[in-house]
Amino acid sequence: LILEEIFKLFPKGKFVFLFRNPLAVIASYISTWGEGKWNVFKFNVDLFEGYRNLTKSLKDHSEKSISIKFEDVVIDQEGSLNNIFNYLDIKTEFSDDIDLSIDKEMIGKMGHPKTTSIYDEINPEPLDKWKGVINNRFRKKWAKKYLESLGKGQLEIMGYSLENLLAELDSVAIVRKNNISDFIRNIYGYFYCLIEPAMFKEKMIAILNRKRLRIHD
Repeated sequence: LILEEIFKLFPKGKFVFLFRNPLAVIASYISTWGEGKWNVFKFNVDLFEGYRNLTKSLKDHSEKSISIKFEDVVIDQEGSLNNIFNYLDIKTEFSDDIDLSIDKEMIGKMGHPKTTSIYDEINPEPLDKWKGVINNRFRKKWAKKYLESLGKGQLEIMGYSLENLLAELDSVAIVRKNNISDFIRNIYGYFYCLIEPAMFKEKMIAILNRKRLRIHD
């Protein structure tokens, strides 16, 4: 949401955009922060405004930006890093002695809370894990509409093909699990976004503390 401000702050800077398969992102939200339950409505800003702003900024500032895909980094770490280093004019040499293992716990509420406890090095396993999450009728239908809402052009800027993603989604076997739960939670999500409980709670606290309320655009 603040990309343009960052570009203005660093007019001579070079920028690296990292994208991930949107289907894998959705599955990660559900698995990590929803513990398998439908919770995508909590990430509407990231999934809609976030991608729109990222692709617009990448397109508008293509002369000083480079984009890479998470999947390419996982599959070809050396090649992906070389592309980044060459773009940044950083000279480096790779050898078998380079340690790409993950031995430190990431601290902070915005990071993935389970990565270092599951993987101690870069692993290709997560690339297809989304297929075990977006696999009932409700989730597949929602994901299809979501991909179509992103559109062919926006996905191409990110490095993905709408047709290929839809075909891959369509190939996922359907399971009879969580359909009713997802449907109910999706309705709940509509009212969650409408009421915004966290903000409502803050306003109630402000009223109790006799503070002045303000309008949010």
